[in-house]
Amino acid sequence: VLRCSERLRRCCPLCFEELRFGRGVDEGMDFHVAVDANFNQRHNTAAGDCPPIGYQHVYLLPAVRVTEMEQRLEEAGKRPPRPYTAEVPEVVVTGCDESHEAGDPAKHKTAGRQFDDKGMLALVCRHDAPLCFVNVTDPGEGQKYALATIEWLFEQLPRQATVVTLYDIGCVTDRTRQLYDVLPAGVSDRLVFATSAMHAYAHQWTCQLGYNPRFKTGLGLSDGEGVERLWSRLRKLIGITRWVSRERRLVLLDRQLQYVGDTIRADLPRWITRRRKAIVKKRWEASEQLRLSGHSLAHAQAQWSLQRDAELSLSSRRLEVKHEQLVLEASELYATLNMQGDFQEIAGLGLEFTTALLQTHEAKRNCRERLIERFHEWARLDAAAGGADQALGTGLHQRARAALQKRAPALQRAIKRYNKLCARLRRLRPAGSTFPLPEALSTDLKKVRDDGTYLQDVYISHSVGPAPAWITDPSLRSAIRAMHVMVRCDEEESRMRREASNYSRWILHYSTSLQAAARAPASE
Repeated sequence: VLRCSERLRRCCPLCFEELRFGRGVDEGMDFHVAVDANFNQRHNTAAGDCPPIGYQHVYLLPAVRVTEMEQRLEEAGKRPPRPYTAEVPEVVVTGCDESHEAGDPAKHKTAGRQFDDKGMLALVCRHDAPLCFVNVTDPGEGQKYALATIEWLFEQLPRQATVVTLYDIGCVTDRTRQLYDVLPAGVSDRLVFATSAMHAYAHQWTCQLGYNPRFKTGLGLSDGEGVERLWSRLRKLIGITRWVSRERRLVLLDRQLQYVGDTIRADLPRWITRRRKAIVKKRWEASEQLRLSGHSLAHAQAQWSLQRDAELSLSSRRLEVKHEQLVLEASELYATLNMQGDFQEIAGLGLEFTTALLQTHEAKRNCRERLIERFHEWARLDAAAGGADQALGTGLHQRARAALQKRAPALQRAIKRYNKLCARLRRLRPAGSTFPLPEALSTDLKKVRDDGTYLQDVYISHSVGPAPAWITDPSLRSAIRAMHVMVRCDEEESRMRREASNYSRWILHYSTSLQAAARAPASE
């Protein structure tokens, strides 16, 4: 097979009218897709079913695909896992797995008996065009659904094509396919996982270093949130499909996806125009931020490489776990740390400063947990509609808002306490000391979410020699953030040039086909 299937080229010519395949990670791979499940699109058992309609589905994948993937996962679980080199420490991915409901069939997202069909899972390209969907019949979001759609996608692509899949739990699914041989031969070598951009805050910082698309080379401005936008387009069907027969529900969803796909394909030229304008704006803002920082782009890239290597090292993670176990009693910890040996940077700073430092470390972690919880609630309120419309049903919407209001004072108190401890550290740090101090958090939560510094721990770990500049220099941290935006914009621009060429090729082919059909009306 030298080209993508006709089905994919019809879904999104920008992506799949490609002629060259086999790009690696540094080039951003060939295709970017996103996958996610929706448990609002469920069906009441009491509504029943109807006789077969005989409808030929366009987007729905047969249930047998999911069943076969489930059997493969069960069989693979009986065998010992394969050895592999993890980009992110295992303990970090395990933490992400435990903190997410997605991907774990044991964590139920909907009532068991009231609904026979629990939801749907969709696969879309980076332009939000739907590619396929599967019916979810389990109360939990097992990985079998996502893996089944990914397997189908590779069947539609040339054998050398490479794919990046963005998923809320991309880190966990990546570990699964590395440990167990559940995908066809040759697929895993051409597949890379990343987390969706707006859900990255729910992952640990170390996980984000390996899977956040804003930190991952080659991904440009692909955000992986296209499925959320698809749910927005399907939201009006929730009340209808819940009470029609089971088969008619699937027909309605499939027909609506056809309409959505046609609408998105017709809008692709305007999408290119909007994205180019957005790139110009983002790059200018980032270049100004870099200029004000006083650092060069090359220096920011070099420092980011040092930061990433340091924070991904397994020894650093073990040391952090050791700290977290010892912070229960600050004074006892001070005696335990062996200041004159392993922790030379803290030695000589005094018990009062060290106690305040450890209190600040815990206060930052408390703030981070509360902020992540708040951002999850924001995502529920703004799900799919970007805040423009009410994204949930009235009852859920009111309960989510009530939860936000109930926890708002505690979150603000946690931030204020952390900021007071930061100010106290500045007062207690001995004159002439260069020990890096944490930054205060803004009380404007939107700024906190966009900035991302709340994800970084308070610096208490051992370092050989002076503390690195990416810890001690705020201007360098600003330069690194600007560097990421500029590099992603360059990658996006390069990909868009390819996509524009693909679209021109598709338009030429489409117009030629129309002319041929006009000359021979009897042909198909």
